[in-house]
Amino acid sequence: MDKLSFSFKEQGFDELERKLERLLRLGASNKSVEELYRQAARPMARRMKTSSGPRRTGRLAASIGIRKAKKNRSEGAKFVVGPRGGKKGAPHAHLVNLGTKAGMRKAKDNAFSIPRGGGEIIRSQTINHGGFRGRFFVQNAFKQTKEKLVNGFFTRLDSLIQSKFGI
Repeated sequence: MDKLSFSFKEQGFDELERKLERLLRLGASNKSVEELYRQAARPMARRMKTSSGPRRTGRLAASIGIRKAKKNRSEGAKFVVGPRGGKKGAPHAHLVNLGTKAGMRKAKDNAFSIPRGGGEIIRSQTINHGGFRGRFFVQNAFKQTKEKLVNGFFTRLDSLIQSKFGI
């Protein structure tokens, strides 16, 4: 499967890069610029949370956030917006986002447990899974909020430049 990524080589981002470089040359701190990124990304994170689907446990929506990028920094990635994986995150986020294929599933070590009426549990080595249609909440949130993100960032960036440097 291909790696899912979004490129910000869209209208307005070239001008944004020039302004950021100028701001950092003038002496703005990285922390103030990083806070601009976080503030601008909040609408996208909120949209992902609301469109991630029904909340049986709320774990998926709670795992969606904005965090510093650990990988792809050489490509210019500063922050990541989306669900976290791992023990405290939502390791099933990719299944909800992209969906699953229908078909026969085989258990590796343990048998599948299928609840039956009256508290009875049936164990089986295979089940026929009907599949799950993806919600595409990550892609939709990006499409719906990218202009708001850019405009919000420009507004905050201009006010930072004016307040710090009077330009």
